[in-house]
Amino acid sequence: MEPMRKKSSTKEDELLIQLQINPDPRERKAAAYELSSNLTKKVVKTLVKALKREKEGLVRRQIVWSLRFTSSRRVINALIDVLHNDPFSAVREQAIDSLGWIKDDVAIPALFSALNQDKDLIVRQQAVKTLAIFGSKEHLADLISVLQSSKEVNLRKTIVQVLPKIGLTDAVNPLIEIANQDPSDKVRLLAIQALGEIGSKTALLDLITLLNNEENPLIRQQIVRAISDINPQEALQPLLEVLKNDPDERVREEIAKAISVIKSKEVIDALLEITKKEDKSLVRETAVESLGLLKAKKSKKQLMKLLQSDPNIGVRRQALAALRRIDGYEATNDIAKTLFKILEKDLAKKENSDLILCRMIINSLSELNLNSSQRQTLEKFMTQCNIRL
Repeated sequence: MEPMRKKSSTKEDELLIQLQINPDPRERKAAAYELSSNLTKKVVKTLVKALKREKEGLVRRQIVWSLRFTSSRRVINALIDVLHNDPFSAVREQAIDSLGWIKDDVAIPALFSALNQDKDLIVRQQAVKTLAIFGSKEHLADLISVLQSSKEVNLRKTIVQVLPKIGLTDAVNPLIEIANQDPSDKVRLLAIQALGEIGSKTALLDLITLLNNEENPLIRQQIVRAISDINPQEALQPLLEVLKNDPDERVREEIAKAISVIKSKEVIDALLEITKKEDKSLVRETAVESLGLLKAKKSKKQLMKLLQSDPNIGVRRQALAALRRIDGYEATNDIAKTLFKILEKDLAKKENSDLILCRMIINSLSELNLNSSQRQTLEKFMTQCNIRL
């Protein structure tokens, strides 16, 4: 009688043995990773048992990561136990992440427990992010309570960033309060940004009030962005007032950009005024760009003047681009002679000439139906600028 043959071991069996008895933690970690691709009941059971026995934090972290691809109650309970008891913060953080992947509401109390009690800030931040994945409005008040009581800036920042994902319009009033009262400007900036992302018009009045009273120019700039995201049309008058009087060029520039979607005589007049009186070139450049986006024909004369003589090259480039936006090829035909004069004047400067502007002008002229004399002149300029069309 032939002796019984031993059953050949499978790859899974080899990995399970490696996970349990291999003395090298790197090999045990590698086995835990490979087992994640085939989470049979046997594999899950062994992973959970190994999680309790394993002494190396990096291996436990890998096991916790691998378990996120299954959602049995055994696994959820094991992950919650890790979250409560593992001494290694990186393992607890991974347990939270895995619970977010599984997304079973039974984990919510454990996540709030970690948020309120875990000693590690990163673990608490991960709890906030994972609670946002669940998106439960009924727990919004609990998060806001933590936001209002926490002394840790980074935790408050994380909560502010996730509030729109959980409550949307329900988060507006708490965010307005944070935008006004939080002692950290970083948190306030994020709260204002979140209000813009939510896009609720109910926040406009509060944002306008804050814009008029805020001393920090970076926060004023963010308020303008938020208003632009919500509805700049409804805040036009306050924006124009701040545009005239705000002492910070970044705020003025942001408003010039924000009102580029409002095609009205009032807006065009305000932008033209900036191009004439504003001493900061970046603000002038943004105003010029906005006039182009609005296709404001009324601005063509002023844009032409800026193209010829503005001291800042960025403004001149933007003026040419705006003229093209307003009337297309027709605009370039109207100013062809002037463009040739600008080319001649700029290229005469040699080392001080702006080749980018020259090439922009040449590209514009090349699209026109020029006469033979103009074509020869253009080819001469192309040679000087080393351009081939």
